Amino acid sequence: MRVLRIEAARDCVRLFTDSDGPALLRESAPTVGPKPGRALTVLPVEVRGGVIELPRLDGGRDRIFSRFDLYENGGRAEGARYVTDVAAGVPADETPYPRPDIIKTLGLPGELAKKYGVSIRQGLMNINLPALMAAAPGPGTLEYPFNGRVYYVRGSAVEEIDAAMASVPMMTMILLNSPRLFGSTGERALLDACIHPRYDWNCPNAYISAFDMETEEGQGYYAAFVSFLVERYTRKDGKYGHAAGAIISNEVNSQYIWGNAGEMPVEDYVREYAQALRLAWLCGQRFCRHFRVYISLDQFWCGANFDPSQKGRYYVGRRMLELLAAYGREEGDFPWHVAYHPYPEDLRWPDFWHDRAPDFTFSTAKITFKNMEVLEAFLSQEAFLYRGEPRRIIFSE
Repeated sequence: MRVLRIEAARDCVRLFTDSDGPALLRESAPTVGPKPGRALTVLPVEVRGGVIELPRLDGGRDRIFSRFDLYENGGRAEGARYVTDVAAGVPADETPYPRPDIIKTLGLPGELAKKYGVSIRQGLMNINLPALMAAAPGPGTLEYPFNGRVYYVRGSAVEEIDAAMASVPMMTMILLNSPRLFGSTGERALLDACIHPRYDWNCPNAYISAFDMETEEGQGYYAAFVSFLVERYTRKDGKYGHAAGAIISNEVNSQYIWGNAGEMPVEDYVREYAQALRLAWLCGQRFCRHFRVYISLDQFWCGANFDPSQKGRYYVGRRMLELLAAYGREEGDFPWHVAYHPYPEDLRWPDFWHDRAPDFTFSTAKITFKNMEVLEAFLSQEAFLYRGEPRRIIFSE
């Protein structure tokens, strides 16, 4: 028996299989890491017509986020383990991805557009979990019920994001988890809950932590963070502005600086990061069909920003995409995309046409503006397509 796909509808979750018969279904918390996720439901099922159906909600908990493992004759069935499809009628906004008539994009678009008198239709914005959320209610906090629990967001931070969102018709959010920078309040109870368990607090250059996919508490804060932003900034009436997608963390192939999870093999890091991407996509699908999620990579493609002794701290960008695609095929694919930073070979010199490291092969050391078509060609290979269509690419820095 194989699980072909898993669909979340308004009132139920359906597992579609390639055969019928008795089986055992285990639903678990979607944590990833050294320990398997805690069992939430274990029950015998009878597959009929190739479908298993469960109520979408279990109390206040939404099964759209759960992991599902099906067992037959003592062995685990292959195929999808997470929701891969969201049925029509679930998100309030079913419109296609917006296509502005002007492609110019700026960070801080309101101020820069006003200064230079240019028409800007898109922008980028850093949003930091430890700047937005709070561990407990306090003056100016707002309640946000999510997945059976109440979380708290700081009203003053929300007002700042509202103002930035209003500056352009369309924003792509860059979601960060920095304990020290990007407006972090430094609230210790919050940091203990949301910072990755293996974050290197002693490294002065560990500017951003990876999102915690290893614990239910950390994962809950992350999913509530994303869900709050998507729900508020994808409203059909556009009351607070519009976010069309989210880049998850920053330049994660240089993880020890920009997405720190301590020293970790690339295979383990990408498995956790894939889960952060997947949860963000599912949060988006609950409200907005066209909401996109992106992996963030710097210009190091097959070359690397490290010496061999640091291979648990810095990774090869190409290898991360290969693993991300493989994990999708293994556990249920979803539409992740790529936010790439094709900086010149030497960041101090913008004349990328003089770069020597880049070439036009898939084994190029770097992808810069000189050879950025390599990335498009690489992602056009069948192994990286999503249901026959190529992943989207944005150059986000």
